[in-house]
Amino acid sequence: MDQLQPYLQQFNNYLGKFRTLKRIEKATGIPKTYFTLAVYFFTSVSVFFNVWAGFTTTALALIYPTYRAFEASYKDDTEALKVWTTYFWFVGLVQLLELKLDTILYYFPFYYVVKVVLLFGMFLPQYFGAKLLHDAVVPVLIPYFKNAEQAHNKTIPRASQILQHRLVLSVPYVANSADTRHFPRRGIHATTLKPEKLAPNQHKLVAVVLLTGAIVVIGDIVYFTYYHEPVAATLTPEDFKKFKLTEVIPLTHDTSLLRFAANLPQADSPAGMPVPSHVVVKDHTCQVARAYSPVTYARGHFDLLVKKYENGSVSRFLHDTPVGEFVEMRGPVVTLPYEPNAVADIGMIAGGTGITPLYQLIKRILRDPEDKTRVSLIFGNRSPADVLLFNELQIMASAKPDRLRVFLTVDSPADPRPNVGKWTGGVGVINRTMLKQHMPPSALGMDAAILVCGPDGLIQHVAGAKPNETDQGPLGGLLKELGYQDRQVFKF
Repeated sequence: MDQLQPYLQQFNNYLGKFRTLKRIEKATGIPKTYFTLAVYFFTSVSVFFNVWAGFTTTALALIYPTYRAFEASYKDDTEALKVWTTYFWFVGLVQLLELKLDTILYYFPFYYVVKVVLLFGMFLPQYFGAKLLHDAVVPVLIPYFKNAEQAHNKTIPRASQILQHRLVLSVPYVANSADTRHFPRRGIHATTLKPEKLAPNQHKLVAVVLLTGAIVVIGDIVYFTYYHEPVAATLTPEDFKKFKLTEVIPLTHDTSLLRFAANLPQADSPAGMPVPSHVVVKDHTCQVARAYSPVTYARGHFDLLVKKYENGSVSRFLHDTPVGEFVEMRGPVVTLPYEPNAVADIGMIAGGTGITPLYQLIKRILRDPEDKTRVSLIFGNRSPADVLLFNELQIMASAKPDRLRVFLTVDSPADPRPNVGKWTGGVGVINRTMLKQHMPPSALGMDAAILVCGPDGLIQHVAGAKPNETDQGPLGGLLKELGYQDRQVFKF
């Protein structure tokens, strides 16, 4: 510490040049060196790590300039007030842009650093960019000011000027001097007076200011109470956050697509959101949670396919949630780390809503031009009316038949929906024949992977039981009979 004393003393001598710091030191008893270092440390941490950066930079933009503006007003320094007016106009413009462009600013992590440097350049005496801005802008506006003043003078009758002058003279006053003063633009001479109270025009000014302030306050209260939409939350794997349900689209008699507003700018990045992944939905009424795999991650929302089960508390809770309400969720939680081209072929076996994580992965594989992995899907359902994402799967398979093959099978081909053609897919539960025809052969070894997702009965029938979320359990079922190895199969 002793080695730092010469530097601290030198820094203290430098800070002694600033009257404001001397006043703070005298008022608080805190040495100006420590006070300055503390402010610098707090500001640096806040700005560089984006911890209350918006609040910190706004405080920096207002505290010192406000003090200097009041000081100029007290000293009746007209030139300084002109410059500070320009500065606060600039700060207001910056704050307005921040409110409207907060999503865009997400992509500029050093924005607040640039803002601090810009603010210092605007108000520090060494640079005083506000004066440069004032000198550049005001000359452009002078013609408009002159035109407005001329128009104003033409509209005021002579009688109104005389009446206003008499009203001023009617205010109680104390004589200040016997000198006379000429009123410009009116041609009227009057004794110089010192009003004891506000002049009528000053009363009007105060009334206008108070009325404007009241309107702004009431407007803010009404806006934030009834119209303001808060910025949507961002998904985080660790913490539950509230997401607004914005739309419900029924897909089948018991399954709906639920759209939730979210701020997910990373969804538009080349890497995108991690898939396959899921979010954990919490039913706050009974503190029960369940995992759902979104079928869509977009910048402003994500979509869940939710099937309603009579004995499923979370599924019933989601279906009963009205549009406009909020649901607590966290995520995305990666279900299976995926690496492009890790295997040549992926076989997928899905049942019901078990299609959702596999659908995520299919979209990711087909969207990546560098990923040459081939995908084969067997998707089983009770009836044609229960097949989820039917059109989406058919479109993707038709667009890239060399990369994706889809085989649909139903327990019963009867379709209760009107004007629907005859079922052309498979009929019956998933069996050995279907697996041998549509899945990559077990002989490919580690060049092939099989992913299974669906109800517990389907998983046990195809790949053996999965004891819990963290234990895959031994391979069994049809895949075991066909010669697949444990390391080739993953159960969701």
